[in-house]
Parts: sequence; structure tokens; C-alpha cells
Amino acid sequence: MVSTEQELAAGSPAPVARTSRALSRKTLWFTLVLFVVVAALAGHIRVASVGPDFTGRLAILDRVFDLVLALAIAALAFCAGRSVCRKLSLSFVGPAEELAFSIMLGTGVIGLIVLGLGLAGLLHPLPVSMTMLLILCLSRHEIPILYQNCDSSLRYARSSRPRLIAALLFGALIALMATRALTPPHCYDEAIYHLAVPKLFVEQGRVYPVVDNFMGDMPFLIHMIYVLCLMAKSDIAAKVFSLVLSVTTGVSLYAFCSRFLNRRIGLVALFGFYGAGMVVEVSITARIDVTLAGMIFLALYAMAISLETGRRGWFYCSALLAGVALGIKYTAFIGLFFPLLMYWYESLRIKTRLSAVARTSAAYMGISLALALPWLAKNAVWFHNPIYPYVTGQVAEYQPGKVRYYDHQDQLKIDSFLIEARKQIPVVVGEEEQVLADAASQRMDRNPLRFWEYFTRADKFNVADYYVDPNYLFVVVPLLIFVGRPRWVVWCALAGVAFYLWIAPASWVARYLLPVYPPLTIVSAYVLVSIADRARKHTRLAALLPALVVGISLLSGVLVGCVQIYKELGLNFIYGSLPRHRYMYGSFYFPAIDYINNQIPAGDKVMMIGAEMGYDLDRPYVANAGWNVNEWRRLLVRNDSMEGIRDDLKRNGVRYVLFSPGLFTFWTAVGSQGSGQPEGASIGHTLSELPFFRRQDSPPRDLEADPDYAVQLRNWATFTAFAARFAEPVKAWRGSYTLYRLK
Repeated sequence: MVSTEQELAAGSPAPVARTSRALSRKTLWFTLVLFVVVAALAGHIRVASVGPDFTGRLAILDRVFDLVLALAIAALAFCAGRSVCRKLSLSFVGPAEELAFSIMLGTGVIGLIVLGLGLAGLLHPLPVSMTMLLILCLSRHEIPILYQNCDSSLRYARSSRPRLIAALLFGALIALMATRALTPPHCYDEAIYHLAVPKLFVEQGRVYPVVDNFMGDMPFLIHMIYVLCLMAKSDIAAKVFSLVLSVTTGVSLYAFCSRFLNRRIGLVALFGFYGAGMVVEVSITARIDVTLAGMIFLALYAMAISLETGRRGWFYCSALLAGVALGIKYTAFIGLFFPLLMYWYESLRIKTRLSAVARTSAAYMGISLALALPWLAKNAVWFHNPIYPYVTGQVAEYQPGKVRYYDHQDQLKIDSFLIEARKQIPVVVGEEEQVLADAASQRMDRNPLRFWEYFTRADKFNVADYYVDPNYLFVVVPLLIFVGRPRWVVWCALAGVAFYLWIAPASWVARYLLPVYPPLTIVSAYVLVSIADRARKHTRLAALLPALVVGISLLSGVLVGCVQIYKELGLNFIYGSLPRHRYMYGSFYFPAIDYINNQIPAGDKVMMIGAEMGYDLDRPYVANAGWNVNEWRRLLVRNDSMEGIRDDLKRNGVRYVLFSPGLFTFWTAVGSQGSGQPEGASIGHTLSELPFFRRQDSPPRDLEADPDYAVQLRNWATFTAFAARFAEPVKAWRGSYTLYRLK
């Protein structure tokens, strides 16, 4: 009889035993995951059936569903993106790099496919579900790769005590951010358009021109993913998915450093990225600025790999990512031109033929613009302006086959209503004008090219945002001149400067500078580690310098996160002791929305003037989003009298108006120029003076005779005059909200 020792020596039973154990472990994990998914789905169905007043422990399962849905979409994005990477024959140096590129590329693929379904009028559960299943079926061979990457990452994290500690600390940081993300959407921009417009698309079953909310007509690629979440009745999953893409961006910084520098610098960059309150506060909402920064950085990253290795697949990968970034925001054009600048310089440095450089550059731009084309083409068809509403402003009249923009005659007509208001209620209009003039006189002096003020006076460059501090690690970037300057670190520094010089002249809003953060974080991490390595000659404690500096930068964000969870009762909501309905009462705008949802007839439409946050409104409404309240201006242009405006509103089903003059004073105090609004963008005003864009019937603007808050005055005064005759107040709330009923 053969002994066990002999069998083991022969080598046959041991591999079988290991294989059996591995299969048993996989079966156990599959069973556990399936159980969690089924339980979460059951909890979500139960909570959704009860509505926003639900309380109870099943709420935890509903939050698990939000997590599972966001992670499932991310997994599908990985599979779709990994298939693209396979077609490009990309080779990766580690799982972090593979995960980052695959998820971001896959997000672009899924977003464009959902857009196609929306334009075809197929945003309904069955066609969308079948399409997602088709994507999964076509990319099913990538599922084992995803498992292997996750398993490899876990094994690496457990391979030594320092790595395990770092992994646990990063996991704790992301868990804290996830806890904040697992609360109902209550950020202003989410309620104005990030989730409000996708909700309209889901309700209509299609992507269509959103005339009353111009923000829904801009590039909306990431919002197409939010559409999937809203179709599953999980808006919180949209916030969690935004966090997933933020983590993917952070991981891409680690992967970049691992390839071109070393893993120690990568670890400092990974943690340092979240030392910026700006990054943390945007990541936990459905806003898309961190995702945009990640896409632009990965386009830069892919170009660097292409130039380093000579592999053409990475060049095309960079072009694809630049095109995806263009589908997120117009400012992503820098993501198209800076990688090309890198390519031109490096190609000329090694004396590549100019004809070859020109052909390859044309291919790069062609691929990028082809991916951005759906967003540009739909606006060109709908509004006769591919980058609507920039340059032209918003439409004055929109009907099938007829698009008209404001001209000088429209301005005169609006002015005639203001003159009438001055005659009708002269004292009130005078008081309103004085309020706006006082607000304008208190406006901060902002010069976005004084970059140091983003650190010394961060509050000057934020718009109704809190705790969005910059990354103070950037103060060490100038020290790069005193340490070694690796090729790709220098390019990161130049990229950060280029992004800043591209965006700052157009807008002073600090959040728009987030594309600067990934490359400059890498530069900061490299400088810190280099200084620490030099100082180690004098003291061993210098090795702790990067961890100490990054830890201090993270501390404020961690404290803010803990305080916010406590103040907002986030854990109470997650555990189910606080219903969503009561949680939302912490937002100043929600009481008015809740009153409308429960106290006015279901079929009555509400026009919102100065009250932009309409996501939670369950009644049909006219959004009027933007600082110039364009729908009210259209009414003034379309009618010849106040009586005509009343009849026009009633013909269109509007029976109530939710009004808040706070928006007028707020935007006047902020200032339109450089605020990010289309009418206030410096680039837009500059382009509008070019012969191709200038409308011949519009005279030059006289800023002395027509101050930049004149639009706010006209809207405020004319509505006050209208309400005095044709509307009666129903209820008023603290915070200047008043609900009017039309007479």
C-alpha cells in the first residue's frame, strides 16, 4: 500500500487537494455574495414600496443595495473597458493600472450606449436591461480577470505588516467617505441638475432638449450612468458610483507612480489626493468634477506610457479617454491638447518625421472628437449651437423647426415691462434695486491668476460650497527645482500649470480647477519623498516626513467627515431610525418642496423662480435653472402685457409659482463674470465678439448703463409687479421662499 508521504512526493494528490480547496472557497464566496444580493434586493423592494417615511432595520439592506448596484455597474464598466484594452493590446504593470484604465474606459462605453438608447427613445427598463446584459455577455471573458485583480490586490496588501496597515487606513478613509455618500442627495447641484435632469430623462423615457434647464443640454456622459441608478430607484447609488470613480482616480495616481517612480511615492500620492477637502466633498456627491479630473489624467498617463514604450495601443487609449472626458465637460478640451503637446515635443525631440507626426495627431483628434460628437451633434441639431448654451446664451424661443436667440428688440420689450413695474410699484422696485446695488458693492475682488489666494483666501473662490479647501500639499511643488526632476514628473508639473492657465481665465470657481489635482499631487508626493530621502542622511526620523505631512493634510477632512455624519444624523438614516423624509428637512429648501408635494393638486404645474432645487419635487414644474431665470424672461418676450403672461402660464398648466429673491441677491453678490454660468463665462463673451458668432442686430453692451445685475433687477421687479396683480401668497418659509397661487 502506498503511503501518504509517497503520494505527496509523487506530487499528484496535493495539486488536486489545493484545487478542491480553491473551488470550495470560490463556491463559498459565490454563495455568500448571492445571499447578500438577494437580501439587499428584497430590502430595497420593501423600502421603496413604503416610500420616504420608512423606518426599520431593513433600511440597512437598502443601503447595501445602493452599494451593490454601484459596484455592479463598476464591475460591468471594468469588463467593457477591459475588452477595449484587449482590442488595443494593452499590457499593464499591475492590477491598479488595469483596474483604473478598464473602469474609466468602460464607464465611457456604457455612458455612450445609454445616450444612444436615450436619443432613440428607449430609456425603459426592458431595453436598458437587455442592453446591459448584452454588454455583460460580450465581455464575460473579462470577469475572471476582474476576480484575479481583486485577489492579487488583497494578497499584496496582506503580504507585509506595513502594507496591511496602509490598506486598512485607506479602507477606513474610503469607508468614512462612503458613509457620507450613503445619504440622500442634498447637494444643491444634485437637486438642480445632476440628478434632476436624469430623473426627467427616466420619466420621459428619452433624452430630449431640456429647454427650461440648460445644464441638461451640456455633455452628460456620467449622468447617463446615473440614469441607470435612477431607473433602479436608487439615487444614492449614483453618489456611491461617483465615489467609486473618485477611488479609481486615486488608484490611478498610485499606478502611475508604481510604473514611472516607485510604490512608496504612489502610496503618498494615493493618500495625499484625499488631503484636499475639495476632492472629498465633491467625491461623495453626484457631481462630476473629480471624475473629469481622473479621465483627463488617465489620458495624460496613457500618452506617457505610449511615449515610454512606443506601443501605439496606448496612444489610441489616450485618444479614447480624451474623447470620453469631452463627453463629461466642455473644459476637457485641455485633455485633448496637452497629451498632444507631449506627443509633439517628444516626437520632435527624437526627430520623428513631421508628416508622421501630423498624421498621428490627426488620428488622435479624430478619435477624441468622434467620441465627443454625439454631445456636439445633438446640440447642433436642437439649438444650432454645438456647445450650447455657451457663446449664444439660452434660446429665447424653442419650437420644433424654430430656434431663436435673444436680440435687441427682446431686450427693449423686457425693459418695457420693467418701466411698467416702476410705474406700478415705484417704492418696491427702488428698494429691490438698492438691495442689489448693495450686494454688488460687497462683491469680492477675485483674480483667479493670483493663484496663491486659492490657499490664503479659499472662501473667495467657492460658490455656496463648504469645506472645499484646496490641497495644501501643493505648496511644496516649487521645491521640485531643488530635487531630481524625472521626465514624467516634470510633465505632470507642466500639465498642472497648463490646466490652471486654461481654466482660470474663464472662471474663478475653484472646483473647476480639479483637473489640476491629480498631476500636482504626484509632483507633491515625489518632492516630499525626495526631501525625506535626502534628510535621512542626518536622521532616520526623516523617513516619516511624507506620512506625517500627508496625515496632517488628511486630518481636517477626516474630522469634517465625522462631524458632518454626526450633525446630519447620517448613521441614523443608514440604520433606519431616521426616515428619508425627516433627513431631508435638514436642507433649507426642502420644507417648501415637501409642502408642494403634499398640499397642492397632483396635476398642477409649478414654476420655480429663484428656487432651483427641483429634484425632490413630485409635481410637474418649470425649472428656470440659471442665474438669469430664463423661463420668466421668455414669458416677458412672448407676451405684451401682464395679463398675457398670466394667461400664458395657465395655458401651459402652471397654477403655482415658488419664488425666492435670494437667488437674485446671491448671484449679484457673487458676480456673473467668471462664475461658470454661460452668460458669465469670459471665453463665451470673447467668442461672442467674433464675426462668426456675433449677431448683427445686437448692439455692443454698455456696462456703465447696464450693470451686470440688471437681469436680476428686471426679473425681480417684473415678477413682483406681476404677483401684486395676478397671484396670491399661499405660504412663506424662512429663507425667502414664498409659494404663490395664480388668480
